[in-house]
Amino acid sequence: MATTRLFAPIRRRLSACVLAVFASQGALAQAPPDLDPAQFQVAEQEEAAATALGIKASIGLDAWDRRRAVDGVADAGMRSVLDLRREWHLGSGWSATFSGRLEGTGDGHTGTVHKALREAYVAKRMGDSLFVDVGRINLRSGVASGFNPTDWLREAAALPQTTQNPVSLRENRLGTVMLRLQAIENWGAVQLAVVPHLAQQEDGASPDGLAWERTNDDKALHVRVAPQLNDALSLDLLAYARENRHPQWGLNLTSVLHSALIAHAELATGLREGLAAPGVAPSTHMQQRVAAGFNWTTPQGTVLTVERHSATDALNPQDWEAWRLATDRPTLRGLAQLRTQRSDLQEPLVRDAWFFRAAVTGLSERANVDLGAFVRLNAYDHSALWQVDGAWHVRPRVSVYASLGGFVGTSLSEFGANPTRTLMSVRLETVF
Repeated sequence: MATTRLFAPIRRRLSACVLAVFASQGALAQAPPDLDPAQFQVAEQEEAAATALGIKASIGLDAWDRRRAVDGVADAGMRSVLDLRREWHLGSGWSATFSGRLEGTGDGHTGTVHKALREAYVAKRMGDSLFVDVGRINLRSGVASGFNPTDWLREAAALPQTTQNPVSLRENRLGTVMLRLQAIENWGAVQLAVVPHLAQQEDGASPDGLAWERTNDDKALHVRVAPQLNDALSLDLLAYARENRHPQWGLNLTSVLHSALIAHAELATGLREGLAAPGVAPSTHMQQRVAAGFNWTTPQGTVLTVERHSATDALNPQDWEAWRLATDRPTLRGLAQLRTQRSDLQEPLVRDAWFFRAAVTGLSERANVDLGAFVRLNAYDHSALWQVDGAWHVRPRVSVYASLGGFVGTSLSEFGANPTRTLMSVRLETVF
């Protein structure tokens, strides 16, 4: 197939490229976590255009190298996007925020249009220590990079994207309608988010881009307490309760071990139904999810991230092997559905995994180019998901973005069974 021949030389060069990224000396696109416990925004701030309109427009090409040809499905397609992120300061402590996306895709024969209202809320600052927000808000929790056990509101909030970059997935998702109260005191800070019930859960995409049934299908309560410790240590204590579900508890810890080394750990625990071997009924127990690692800044400015992920509610080695060795069609279909479901929910399939990331900003003094790469590794079958991202900022308001990613492993592995072998995306973007 022509697409396969196109990707063959690219794949051969990729191994050297990934090794070069991890060995290179530069600066990571994502800064180390902010250690101020009064800050409730994640370290990866939303990319907002420093212009009056706050609009980004892009057009690009996506191409897939599939392991098996699919009848009626093209191997390449065009994608155009209008993206708006805007904040208005209204005076007297009031502000308003809007974030929306209009995306069209087509392959010359068929086309689709996706609309998404990511955020839309008003905020009021009441004095020096109390803040009130009302509306759809993308509330993100967690200090880890590749997997966030305490980011409970990500469930069912993902939007269709070509990237597998966890930072982009966190940023470009549906927010949840809520009333959020934040108070900052000398001892620390506290946040309370109350989520109302707006719509029943339904199958299918929401044509108007609102999708209340995905983010507000049940009432929920999210609490976060961040006591002030010291300049080298930050702590978040979290609790999450949702109607018809068991309460969950969480902890985020960040520690500056050295001026160039920051360690982080994220823990969530609570009653949760775990995955089981084929034919075995799942059971509910106290489950723990952990993401722990560190960010190391080299003397030249590169920050390398290494994380270990563990989730006791996912498949243990024996259960995963039982799924892999199954040969009957119903079990094979069940495994395919399980893989797809866990991927869509950004949930771990197996209990143990590794995550590595590196990036370079400003590859040279003359070229304003950024390059990053990450790898997610299944600790049992050693299959991997990888992606390399590049950005060339041609002018202050014009950039070219490219990404190349893929799924590596045997046909019985977690990532090697993915029908897509390699995905390439290139786009031209301008801001207004």
